[in-house]
Amino acid sequence: MMYKEFEKIVNIYMTNGKIISNGFYLEDKRGHYPNYDGHFSDIMDILSDAEVCNLANVNDRVITYVDPGKEYYVFSRHISQRNSEVICYAELRRKFIDEKLYYFAINNPKRYSEKMMDDFDEEYGFVLNGKHEFMLKNRSVFSLIENYMLHIKDRIEIENNVQYHQELSQIFSIMNKKKNVYNFKDYVLNSSNQ
Repeated sequence: MMYKEFEKIVNIYMTNGKIISNGFYLEDKRGHYPNYDGHFSDIMDILSDAEVCNLANVNDRVITYVDPGKEYYVFSRHISQRNSEVICYAELRRKFIDEKLYYFAINNPKRYSEKMMDDFDEEYGFVLNGKHEFMLKNRSVFSLIENYMLHIKDRIEIENNVQYHQELSQIFSIMNKKKNVYNFKDYVLNSSNQ
């Protein structure tokens, strides 16, 4: 119940197949997730969970293992059965978005979210043009990140879960060479053997 109230506070809703979540105005017509068979609104659940953590100032560092052998883990801000493995990535992606454009997108999602996504892709598009081959495919870095989060969250081809995490962490690592996010390791896949 409280979670749904938080969703109302942060202005998260879906209408006519369009999701307005954390300022992002999303439509699947652009083909954001070409190889994702789940429900499109699942991204809303991830983003709203991350936003609720920010609003409620939940800063726990819960270790969430991503494989049965407990060799790899991510830090989560709280224990969430559905989103604990991906909240860190939603928060990290937010750090790569231009502050001013993010503010405009929150206040006028229909007008500015497409611009925000396009600017993000323009700035970090080099990730897709490099020497790295990724299991999931997208024309947009912004959407590729979401595609990985959705595959992890919904346990699609669970046998590839560690690889999804590794590739998503690699994408952010490549982007971070340009940005230098403080405490970067807190947001990406870690190994228990380190």
